Amino acid sequence: MEANQGGFVRRVLLLLGLVSLLAAPGALASPVAKSDAEYTAFGRVFPDPLAACSVVQGVCSPNAQGNVPATQFIQWGEFQQALQYLNSKPEWRRYLEVLVLDGKIGEGSGTQPGPAMFPGDDLRSLEFTPKPEYVSAGLPTSTLERRKNDLIVPRVTDETVPDKGKKRYALSLSIHGIERAGVEGGTRAMEDLVTAATSGRLSKPILPMVEKFRGGPSFGDVLKSTIVYFTYPNPDGWLRGSVTQGGVFFQRYNGNGVDVNRDWPDSGSRSAPTAASRSPRAGRSQAS
Repeated sequence: MEANQGGFVRRVLLLLGLVSLLAAPGALASPVAKSDAEYTAFGRVFPDPLAACSVVQGVCSPNAQGNVPATQFIQWGEFQQALQYLNSKPEWRRYLEVLVLDGKIGEGSGTQPGPAMFPGDDLRSLEFTPKPEYVSAGLPTSTLERRKNDLIVPRVTDETVPDKGKKRYALSLSIHGIERAGVEGGTRAMEDLVTAATSGRLSKPILPMVEKFRGGPSFGDVLKSTIVYFTYPNPDGWLRGSVTQGGVFFQRYNGNGVDVNRDWPDSGSRSAPTAASRSPRAGRSQAS
C-alpha cells in the first residue's frame, strides 16, 4: 500500500510540474524541450503525441516516448530553439551538425562552418558552398517586403568516425507544408539517432518491433556507417501554420505560391501560366 501511495504521489508531483511548464507563455507549443528543466519534465526534446502512459490515464501508446504527450504540431520557431538545445550538449553534438544553406542562422548570411553558422556546430569544413540566395521564397509582409526563412538541414552521423566510405541519405520532410507527417516523424527520428547514446539505444536495433528486420543494424551501426541529412524544404508553408508565431493554416506551397514538389521548370516553361507543363506529372512541355 505504501509503495502504491508513493507511486501516486510521484505521478501527482510530475503532473504538477508539467502543468506549471505548460501554463507558461507559449502554452500552444507542442510542447518541445528547449532547456534542461523542460527536457527532464517532458522526457524528450520532441515528445510523442501518444506519450505518457506511465504518468496519466487515457489514450496513449506504450511504445510512445516522453512523459507528456505532444498536443500541437511542432512549430517553426520552437523547432529552431530545440535544435539549439540539442546542439548545446557535447554528448549529442558528437552526432549532430546543423547546416544552414545561406551560411548563418537568422538575419544575414555567412560562409564559415562552426558556430558562425549555427550555435554548437563544430565541423571544420563544409560539403557545400553557402550562398545568400539559399533561403526560402519568403512570406509577403504589410510593407510589401518578404519575410524569408532559413533552409535548415540537420546532418546526423557519428563525427568521431571519418566520413570516407559512409553512405549518404537525404530525407525530404513535408515538402508540402500542409502535410505534417514528414516533419513530425522525421524530426523525432532525428532526435532518436542524436540521443541514442544517452538513452541507452546505441546497441539496440533500429526496428525492434518489425519481425523481418530483427538482427538488422543498431542505432550505433547506422551512426557509424551513414550520414543522414534531414531536409526541411518548405519553411514558408510551415510558418503559415505555426500558431505560436501568428500562423493559422499550414500551406502546401511556398511563399511564392509554388508547389516545390511538382512545379519544377521543364523545357519550354516560361511563366506561372505554364505551371501545368512544368509539373513532372503533366509530362514535358509541347515547346520542347
